[in-house]
Amino acid sequence: MRPVLGLASAAAGLLVLAGQTVLAQSLTSVPDNAIVMVKVNNLDQTSKKLGDLLQQWGLAAFNPALSDPLVALEGMANLQQGVNRTGEGAVILVNPTTVPDAQGATPLIIMLPVSDYDAFIKNFPDAQADGELTMITLPIHNETGYVAKWGTFAAISPNRALVAQKPKATKVAGLAAKEMQERDVVAYVNFPGFRNQAASGLTMVRGLAIPSIEQAMQKKPDQAKYAPVASAGMTQIFNGLDHVVNETQAMTLGIDLSKGGLQFSYMADFVPESYLATKVAGWKTPQTKMVSGLPDGKYVFAGGAAIDNNTMSQLVEDMAGPVRAAALTIGDPGKPIVGYIDAIKQAVSSTSGQSFGFNVGEGEVGKTPLFETVVVSRGDADKLVAAQKDVALYQEQFMKLFQMTGQPATSTKIVPAVKSIGGISFDQVTTTIEGGRPNDPGQKMMEMLYGPNGFSMLIGKVDAKTLLGVSNKQDAQIQAAITAAKAGAEPLAGDAQVKEASAKLPPNSFFTMFVFPEQLMRLASRASQAISGTALQTKLPPNVQPIAISGSTDATALRFSVYVPSSVVQSGVSVVMQEAMRRNQQPRRANPQGQPQPAQPGQGL
Repeated sequence: MRPVLGLASAAAGLLVLAGQTVLAQSLTSVPDNAIVMVKVNNLDQTSKKLGDLLQQWGLAAFNPALSDPLVALEGMANLQQGVNRTGEGAVILVNPTTVPDAQGATPLIIMLPVSDYDAFIKNFPDAQADGELTMITLPIHNETGYVAKWGTFAAISPNRALVAQKPKATKVAGLAAKEMQERDVVAYVNFPGFRNQAASGLTMVRGLAIPSIEQAMQKKPDQAKYAPVASAGMTQIFNGLDHVVNETQAMTLGIDLSKGGLQFSYMADFVPESYLATKVAGWKTPQTKMVSGLPDGKYVFAGGAAIDNNTMSQLVEDMAGPVRAAALTIGDPGKPIVGYIDAIKQAVSSTSGQSFGFNVGEGEVGKTPLFETVVVSRGDADKLVAAQKDVALYQEQFMKLFQMTGQPATSTKIVPAVKSIGGISFDQVTTTIEGGRPNDPGQKMMEMLYGPNGFSMLIGKVDAKTLLGVSNKQDAQIQAAITAAKAGAEPLAGDAQVKEASAKLPPNSFFTMFVFPEQLMRLASRASQAISGTALQTKLPPNVQPIAISGSTDATALRFSVYVPSSVVQSGVSVVMQEAMRRNQQPRRANPQGQPQPAQPGQGL
């Protein structure tokens, strides 16, 4: 593994899959026995983009070579001649069960673009002819490797058999091909290359896991009656995994670099006409403003979702229907399970969208919650009120069914009409942990997050289509939330930084969220104070741009995108440096002989 990792770093640390028919010119095909690939488009351009970012973040100041990583890596690996710096670079991870004569070598192929193959071989002083291959000493770790000329690429591997002949390959098609062509860096998971093995392994695990769970439950008198339900639940989990393994035709993770920041895009594309493909392709995103109905405020997270409740209801029915049926067969003991599933189905079918916001909590740390929340649900408000109450109550009963002896349990209480503000009546739902030991970690975590009185939320119907939930808010703040919910206020709509981040996300998103680093740092400081008694001393610069996240559909593909502005990374680097300097300035403790203690790991850069 070590020589391959060293040379892969010298090749810009990027994985890729290559193909037979177009292997000689560009990396747009995938070896049929490949598992994964990370490909870089245009080594020189990508290196310069990365170098610009590293300078912008201040990291190149510590090592000037980072201003052009490709040049630095060429120097480390002594690859000074014959490399085509404007070409595509890659590393292929091959399914090890298909590798002949592996001899313990890592099943990797590194693809480097070359302008002059003979000049490239001269980079290795001890190169020796080995039939049509060339045997070399891999740079950095000085171990044996083999090189073959595949068109305009040098194929390098520690495994001779992998480069002795070009692999059979399949051209990447559809949305995955577009990702490979457009992203600066793209990782491609080739499901057809290992699907049969994964499916076989999953079948084997299923055959062992489900009977084992049934047998374990049968040995406990208080749980034996629930064995059919547990079996049905585990079966549905494995059925879901079967869908993923057998119906995913491609999966990619792309990265684009720019002066503005980093853009990540994860995509899973499913086999046309398969179950998952039809659900994704059939998803109808309601035409609604997702981040609406929230009051003005300084949010840590804020976002929203537009829900196709027809598709979601069908998914819940498909997943939970067999579990509900199994619960019905055991009579009264299964009623909490049936009620819980029915409540979830009711909540899903009654919801067309939701907006949410999290603020840093106020008040004394440890005695008041870590954060405050506001949630605006859109749909059939009357049905949502009833469904949310049922979910809360049945969830408590559901959890207790499978509670281990001596384990703490959650308790949920609902107090109707506990408060009326602005003509809106609010019910209070409170969840606490009971029966825990004095220093139980779960209870300590619950107290840190929500305060000593547990998690409490007020839920009120604003109008026939709007339900408002707030936690840890004062009456004036609740009134502001009611006003915003009624008006469908959009507190982020006028924010220039939010608009800029939104523009980096794909259209037709069904989910959008923004993370505000300055407020996230405040939340982390409050958590640090709750855990260690000391708030963080370092702070982010003001007005750092938000991180933007979205989920969307594209034909038969599901996509999640994340945009991280460069200012976020730059501010993060600044925080790390501030913290390192602060630690270095702290006086060191003396040991019993009166000598200063050496600096502890992590106390400096």
